Amino acid sequence: MNHLQLWHARFWAMSCLGLFASLQGCRSDDPNVLTIAEKYPNISTFCQALGEASCTEAVINGCGLTNPLTCAAAAQSSCLNGNLEAARRVTSGQSYRGAKAESCLSVVGTTFADALVTADEVASLHIACDPVFSSSSPAGLSCATKADCGEGLDCFVAANNTCQKPVTVDPGRSCAAPGSICSQQAEFYCDSGSNCVQKPANKRFSCLPGTNECEAGYRCIPDAVATDGAAATYSCQSKLALGSACAIAEECESGVCGLEVNLQDKNQTVRQCLRSIQLTALASGSCTLFR
Repeated sequence: MNHLQLWHARFWAMSCLGLFASLQGCRSDDPNVLTIAEKYPNISTFCQALGEASCTEAVINGCGLTNPLTCAAAAQSSCLNGNLEAARRVTSGQSYRGAKAESCLSVVGTTFADALVTADEVASLHIACDPVFSSSSPAGLSCATKADCGEGLDCFVAANNTCQKPVTVDPGRSCAAPGSICSQQAEFYCDSGSNCVQKPANKRFSCLPGTNECEAGYRCIPDAVATDGAAATYSCQSKLALGSACAIAEECESGVCGLEVNLQDKNQTVRQCLRSIQLTALASGSCTLFR
């Protein structure tokens, strides 16, 4: 840091502590300037705010609730347990990044402006809120999923499960460089021979987990459980149909995995692939997250 940068950092810090001390947070885009305060400095404050943002009038009325404070407290607890879609990474072990919380909370408020959560809204929640719990691992470090990698990086199985910056490759070109992805992913993919080739017509070709090789409506999953130390093989297979049991939204063809009341035991809920999540007191198991 040179003298001018040092002066700028000190000036910004003094401004935050003095003239702008009444603000919730003070931030600069200059990487040499430290953040003095964050509006949501830890998971607890984030989940409290997420609970308040989730308990809109539409949610309270739709779920048949009467007390907004009780709703917010229940939603905060659901957040801390990782049960809310916007907080699904709370228990992932990833670092909490308060600087990304406000954009997430804004999307949460928009999502629950009415009592219907669509697939597009679920996808928007993931885009805005997953980064709140993410890693800052640099390129070349080992990973299991994209969440293990820093911003702008992805986890590439083909690069020995390491974080890499995606490199766009045109059809017919080599995919040998770490982080290679085909430019026209709807029709081409990087095959096992490290070339960008056209996808087979049957859509059930071999794939690498953690990539976008499979076409819309398909997912890359193991063909069978590997035994005796053999490496697992993967192929593109159809995503789960409506009504199927699910764990995460990405498994479902509809893009929504929500809680529904168990028809065999109405005191229990089950996670199923749904067209959308309709927050109603009688039918939606998702209302339990706010009670």
